[in-house]
This record gives sequence, structure tokens and C-alpha cells, in this order.
Amino acid sequence: MDQLKAHACISSALIAALVRQRAWLLAVLCLAGLLAPRPSEAVPAFARRYGTSCQTCHVVFPRLTPFGEAFRRNGHRFPGGQDEDFRRQEPLALGASAYRDLFPNSVWPGEIPSAIPLAVFMSSTASYDRSDPARASFAGLGGTVRVTAAANLGERFSAWAGVNVSAGTGETASVSLERAFLSVTPFRRPYLNLRVGRFEPGVFGFSMHRLPGPMPWIVGTPVRDNQFTLEPTQLGLEASGVAVRGRGTYALGLVEGAGNQLNLPKDVYGRLGYKFGGLRLDGMSSAGDVDIAAPQPWREWSIQFGVFGYLGRALIGNPAAATQEDRFVVAGADINAHLGDLILIAAYSMGGNSRPSLADPTLSPTTHHWMAQVDYVLFPWLVPGIRAEQNYVDGHARTRLIGQVYALVRANIRTSVTAIFEQPSEGHLDFTALQGTVALGF
Repeated sequence: MDQLKAHACISSALIAALVRQRAWLLAVLCLAGLLAPRPSEAVPAFARRYGTSCQTCHVVFPRLTPFGEAFRRNGHRFPGGQDEDFRRQEPLALGASAYRDLFPNSVWPGEIPSAIPLAVFMSSTASYDRSDPARASFAGLGGTVRVTAAANLGERFSAWAGVNVSAGTGETASVSLERAFLSVTPFRRPYLNLRVGRFEPGVFGFSMHRLPGPMPWIVGTPVRDNQFTLEPTQLGLEASGVAVRGRGTYALGLVEGAGNQLNLPKDVYGRLGYKFGGLRLDGMSSAGDVDIAAPQPWREWSIQFGVFGYLGRALIGNPAAATQEDRFVVAGADINAHLGDLILIAAYSMGGNSRPSLADPTLSPTTHHWMAQVDYVLFPWLVPGIRAEQNYVDGHARTRLIGQVYALVRANIRTSVTAIFEQPSEGHLDFTALQGTVALGF
């Protein structure tokens, strides 16, 4: 760990030198009045429930701090069974606690929030896109409103649901269900967490729902006529949890698959991970308590490794009568590291498809994907970063480089500027788009 700190100090020093002259960053941020629509994990309903700032769980929302990750793994509760000690809104009881002694001759008592657990997110975007004939566009101004419901239903159950409303330049709007799932946590510690519904699979050690930056990732690019993607959501059920003294993590899922028609049998996936250093994955300190008063909650020295695999089958062709079956497998590994103020994630995956092309049923391509993102917390409210990713399918590569600067005007108001560079299968890495952004939640 000392060597890890030493190398990280060098990296941090280099980045600090690059951003020391930061007047240009502040000038650019003045242009950022607007945001690209995207789902996120940040929920002000939790801030109201516990009477705390969004910064308790988030760096620049939706990115989570180590404590925020532990809060999520505990079924969106404070770790160690200490949720009652920290909440400021008392729930509404559904039945007296004495009914527990009468079970099974009575309904087990439950709880619902005493206040409506809704959060509203608004986002807008102004963009410059070289592929758009108009180049500069205000089509995304006031373009997205998202309503999220997130609630604890007693000690063992919680629920999450999000609906997106997106509007274009006309008077029409589209409504989509982002995620909707029930979470069951049978124990006081997160040894087991069951999710049922529409959710992002726990394949990677991170998710596009919980990271800043444009989405979907290139890893979400379908292979030929097989519309499967790992994210943003799947339908099914998942068992996950924390083990090995709060340092290890696992996930096992059974899902419908994504993109194509419903199928039988279902797809399966699994993941194993381990974290060295920093806050334990269950959120408990070595003394067995919970600390939310850290002045720099994002800052720790840790590295987390994970491996994963996904086995699936897709029926492709006419949705009413699929004409071809494509069996596929995806396997890979990822890293999530906190090196002081530097936050690094990286992932690699390799996949194989049996028959993903209707035009050429004999084609069995192999895919390779890698991505890496580095963010540096220059100030608690200012986080520049860069992301690189590449997808390689059957001899054709697509590469994307994204530079971004995020700034919090307030804990619940975020502005950003994002520059996107892309390289198709042939050619050079060229500038393609610039986005100015603003998002707020309440």
C-alpha cells in the first residue's frame, strides 16, 4: 500500500501541475449553463430523510463517495443497522410492533415514509455537433425532467423507481421508465441484497448510472443484429452482497436479456470483487462505527479489483417470429481506485457471439472493449476528468475520447463542459461535439 501511495502521489502531483493555472477552467465554466440529459443515482429524497447534504454520499453527483457506495449496498440505509440513529424523518408505521408477536396470526407490521419520497431532476443542454447540419443546437434546453421515487419500507425492504420525460423542439414528449425495482436486505449487514425488477446488472464494479459523463458507453454498442447491451437496464432478479470481513463482494443475476424479444432460458451473470484499503464495502470502520463527518469524504487510498462473466442467448430477426438464435458470452475485469484526490476506473471485456448477423449467419465475431476514466477533485466543487474507450468488433474499432469539467454551483446544482473526440474504424481521432450543461435536483 505504501508503494501504491507513492505512485499515486506522483500522479497527483502531475495532475495538480497541469491544473495549477486554472483560470481557463473557471472561464470555461462560465459558459456552462446547460446539461445533457442522463439518468443519475443522486436522490435529494435521501438528503431530506437524513437531514444531510448531498455531499455526504456524492462527490459530483451522480458519482458516489466510498460511504455513498456503502449506503447503496446496505439497501440505501446507513451501515451497521444504525439507520434509526441518523434519520431525521420518522416513518409512518403500518401496524403496531406488537403484531410481530402474533405472527402468523396477523400481518407483520411495516413502514412507509411519512413524507412523499419523490425527487425531481431537471436538465438542459446546448451543444455544438459537427455532424448536425445546424451545428449549434438549443434543442435540449429544458429537454428532460425525471421523477424518482426512492423509499425505505421498514428495516428489510426498499423500493426505487424513475420515470424520464424528454421533449424535443416541438410540443411532443416521450416518457420512459428508467429503473423500477424492489430491494430486500434480510440481515442488518449487507451479506445479501436481493433486487427484483428493472435494474442495472451488477456486472461492473461501477455503473453509468453512478458516473458523470456522456452515456451510453461504447460498451453499450450492440453486436450486429443482436441488440443486447450490459447497461443501462435489465429485467430480472439479482442476489449480491458483501463478504470476507467487509472487503469482498459478489453478484449473481438471472435476467431476461436486453434489446430482443423475451426468451427462455434466461441470461445469467456473475461477479466477484475485493477491495484493498480505504473504507470497507459495508461502510463499517475498524472500530465498528459509522463516520459521516469526514471533511473530504471522497478521499481515501484504496483499490478494488473485480472479475465478471455473462452468458446469454438472443433470438434475432422479426420480433413476432425470430428466425435466428445467437448464443454469446462476455467476460472481463475492472479496477476502481481512489488515490487521494485522484479517482480512477478501468475495465476490459471480451465477448464471443455465435450468429449475430442475419445477413451472414456464419459470422461468429469476437469483441474487445476497454475503457478508463480519471477524475481529479481539484476542489470539492470542481472536478475535471477524462475518459477513453474503445470497442473492437470483427476487425473494426471505434474509439472515443471525452474531456470534461464538472462544477457544483450548489450541492444540488451541477454545471459542466464536455468535449467529445471520436475515431471511426478508419481515420483519425477528430473533434465531434461540445456540450455545455446544467442539472439540478430537488
